[in-house]
Amino acid sequence: MTAPSKSRNHVLERIRTATYPIVHTSLIERAYGELPRSFVLRGQLSTDSRISLLIERLREYDADVVESTSDQLSATIATQLALSGKQNFVAPPGLPEEWRAPCFKWQIDSELTYAEIDQADGVVTGAFCASPTQELSFSTTPQSKAVEYLPCFPTGTSASSMPAR
Repeated sequence: MTAPSKSRNHVLERIRTATYPIVHTSLIERAYGELPRSFVLRGQLSTDSRISLLIERLREYDADVVESTSDQLSATIATQLALSGKQNFVAPPGLPEEWRAPCFKWQIDSELTYAEIDQADGVVTGAFCASPTQELSFSTTPQSKAVEYLPCFPTGTSASSMPAR
């Protein structure tokens, strides 16, 4: 048998190079495990300070921030919706009924037809941070994709009533 050819050595070298990470994953995992982990896991701000900072940052982005106490939340939502000049809203399943003021027309987002969605002026969500087109929501019942393109009229509660993360 003759000595291995140059092309055979080249092919074998390419195979070794391609499979090196698979063969030596333990080295990579050990190196990854040895990376320093000096992350900040918990901030120093109190709950009130975090809420104030959130409000400040939202206002820097020209967000309308309306503060309310829990007992005035339903009235505040109704006032803000009335100020919008809109009447027909879609609400996700699970949005508290007391947030849905009776002076507006409501549709629950449960397999709505496109014609029903087209009649809506906007969607009211249970978001704790939102813009007219985006929201960070803690809802356990997501809305349909079509409803996501309606103007968003987010409602929210204080940070203390948000679920723990």
